Amino acid sequence: MAHTVTASARLSWIFVWVLIMSSLAALRKVRGGRAETEIEKEIFWRRKSLENGLGRSPPMGWNSWNHFHCNIDEKLIRATADAMVSTGLSAVGYKYINLDDCWAEQNRDSKGNLVPKASTFPSGIKALADYVHSKGLKLGIYGDAGTMTCSKTMPGSLGYEEQDAKTYASWGVDYLKYDNCNNDGSSPKERGREDPATWAPKIGNSWRTTDDIDDTWESMTSIADSNDRWASYAGPGAWNDPDMLEVGNGGMTTEEYRSHFSIWALVKAPLLIGCDLQSVDKATLGLLNNKEVWAGPLTGKRVAVVLWNRGSSQASITANWSDVGLTSNAIVKVRDLWVHSTVKSVRGLLTATIDSHACKIWNSYNHFPCKLSEELIREIADAMVSTGLAALGYEYVNLDDCWAELDRDSKGNLVPKASIFPSGMKALADYVHGKGLKIGIYGDAGTQTCARTMPGSLGYEEQDANTFASWGIDYLKYDNCHNNGVSPQERYSKMSKALLKTGRPIFFSLCEWGQANPATWAPAIGNSWRTTGDIKDNWNSITSRADQNDAWASYAGPGAWNDPDMLEVGNGGMSTEEYRSHFSIWALAKAPLLIGCDLRSMDDETRGLLSNKEVIAVNQDKLGVQGKKVKKKGDLEVWAGPLSHNRVAVVLWNRGSSMASITAKWTDIGLKSSTVVNARDVWKHSTRSSVQGQLTATVDSHACNMYVLTPQ
Repeated sequence: MAHTVTASARLSWIFVWVLIMSSLAALRKVRGGRAETEIEKEIFWRRKSLENGLGRSPPMGWNSWNHFHCNIDEKLIRATADAMVSTGLSAVGYKYINLDDCWAEQNRDSKGNLVPKASTFPSGIKALADYVHSKGLKLGIYGDAGTMTCSKTMPGSLGYEEQDAKTYASWGVDYLKYDNCNNDGSSPKERGREDPATWAPKIGNSWRTTDDIDDTWESMTSIADSNDRWASYAGPGAWNDPDMLEVGNGGMTTEEYRSHFSIWALVKAPLLIGCDLQSVDKATLGLLNNKEVWAGPLTGKRVAVVLWNRGSSQASITANWSDVGLTSNAIVKVRDLWVHSTVKSVRGLLTATIDSHACKIWNSYNHFPCKLSEELIREIADAMVSTGLAALGYEYVNLDDCWAELDRDSKGNLVPKASIFPSGMKALADYVHGKGLKIGIYGDAGTQTCARTMPGSLGYEEQDANTFASWGIDYLKYDNCHNNGVSPQERYSKMSKALLKTGRPIFFSLCEWGQANPATWAPAIGNSWRTTGDIKDNWNSITSRADQNDAWASYAGPGAWNDPDMLEVGNGGMSTEEYRSHFSIWALAKAPLLIGCDLRSMDDETRGLLSNKEVIAVNQDKLGVQGKKVKKKGDLEVWAGPLSHNRVAVVLWNRGSSMASITAKWTDIGLKSSTVVNARDVWKHSTRSSVQGQLTATVDSHACNMYVLTPQ
């Protein structure tokens, strides 16, 4: 879910994320009808002076969404309030108990009021607020600046701002989280989607700076980076919000959660717990209860420092005094807030050896996670041919994780799982080759694969490479789980050498997740390397992967490609236009085009996207230069890259929520201003002749136009 802006009728004592402009009228009504200008002045003055007493420091509390999603009821909320007290969390400052989506009936009552869902909140929200208040805590609630909430199970507040604000006030609500779904196309600024850090400090207590967080290392680190760019806009009463804490939800290690909590505390993010407080373990409680970490802001010329190792192996990290704003001759006491120890008289720099974060278990296979069989692979090969995809250049049929037995044989060889590959890999490879295709397989540069269902190749590189070659394998995807802390350069180099030694040409795909900047070293040992964490079948995932991959554009070239992960086209989580954008950007960026849907049941729209010869030609252009983002204006972007024969590929991409006009000037895309081109729309298969100086098009929300420009 996307969490963005808020409206509240009780500004003096309700903590809000971001107050939308349209709710000023609601405030005027609740407060007795003063003029709107007077109310606006009061709001701005309060934000400046903190007269309302809210937001002096970032809020601390709990939110239901990350762990429970729509599975909430009053019994859960009461039990969580009880646990907030019994665990000691309330005593150290966690005060808010916040309901997220799905608490109301789908329809308003006859008077237009929101109605708590009778089946889950039979006592009503007022009684629940009274219970929470009796525990010395505060109650938060969820709304949406659209016609429906993100789950589409209850009404939004668009057009009902005043009425809903009064309802929340009458119930005794203390905090309103206001989401951003199912809006009517009103301006992004009114809904908080247009760089809210630049305008929200005047009207709200906090604002989301990022997409939703997931309980993974990749999500947490990318969100930390996204939030960091807005640091200068935050301050007392007005906080950047990189989304809730995942600490305790089970997707990361204790050390990764420690990093997560430390960074959120350092950046003064709201600390909203997202796990189940009724079953919180000691390790999680120890993290969340560390008062030295979250207490702040810092006063008395003190400096908070986090030495953070985001790599895959232990490393020494140094913070020089010049890095952290201290004079070079400063002498300080250093307090380790996790070990609770102090070192006196430290001069000039601070150095520590930091462990790597543990490798995560993740499965990159998009449509058939661990549901492989030789029958499936044969049918996919058949479909690759019958759909015409093979004729367009799609040639690899790749198995992912879970194809082997858990144990090696007596000679140490990998063994195909007898229950699903009874004929063995050699026979399967022969079948695929018989279709004029190539077969790929999956391995891991650790002791086990990510699914933990089969052995990894760490220490068996040469033996496994020989096995793959003997079977007739053409492609190896090599994952990064359970690696015993050995550097990726060492592990991947060993397999690279082993593959070359077999004498069989095997495409080597490094699935290192981009953690150790593989673009800087992988071109010497592999054919492609992952630049990102796993992709998911949603808009936020593909846009973030595109941006992360774009940073490494200059390192790619023929025989060595950046890989932002597989295509989600056809898996059902996005619209046709979003999939068109996905495919266009991957093609422009010269990414490997690895289909992730079920080819046997592919619909005509999916086939049409994946079969576009003109888009594929951009991806396969012999010049081999990765296209990249060259211009950005809010959510409107121009991506471009050179092609052979002095041509240029251009994508006009609208990542916003409403239709917009996008212009690519020749100076943006590397052409001389006097150049006259024919602009070929590769999706509409039409040509605009004699275009000079710039190219402009009106582009739908989440859609793109893609062109090949040929100079006359």
